[in-house]
Amino acid sequence: MDDYYVSVDFHSNLDVETEFIIYCDVKVTLTNMFTDETTSIGSATLYLINTSEQSWNSIFSATDDTSADLSQIVFNLSDISKTDYIDLIAILDRIQIDESFRGKGYGTEALSEIMKFLQVLKVDYLAVIPFPFEEEDKTSQDGIQKLIRFYGKFDLEVVKEVSETEYIMGRNFILSR
Repeated sequence: MDDYYVSVDFHSNLDVETEFIIYCDVKVTLTNMFTDETTSIGSATLYLINTSEQSWNSIFSATDDTSADLSQIVFNLSDISKTDYIDLIAILDRIQIDESFRGKGYGTEALSEIMKFLQVLKVDYLAVIPFPFEEEDKTSQDGIQKLIRFYGKFDLEVVKEVSETEYIMGRNFILSR
């Protein structure tokens, strides 16, 4: 597969009601270097939240209207933000590579590209809830621990254990600037 590379395309929309949440739909493609033929191999969803001029109550309320996972992360990050002066938070809602393309390193390449994008935007903090898509892994500690190890390769750490099968992971980019 040395003849191919992974690329990510970002399509974003500003939430017009809040004017501080940006929704990003990310398309993951595999491109042949010689023919430029592309194949869609996955996708991701990402939210960018500008917290600099908002109260945590208004942020929590707005994210609660958007997604339960999003509001849970925001709720749990509010304490971290108070001590680390975080203004721009990215929340990776999901990243998924199509089953036939898994196990080949494409998810790692895609997340690497997403991380570069976040660093260019000068995102202060990235958060994610590691949660498997496969039904058999949803309540399995093995599936969740596999995702924790995957995100750990990108310096994300467990910052909150919500339950036995639910964690919040995060990475502070401010510390690495």
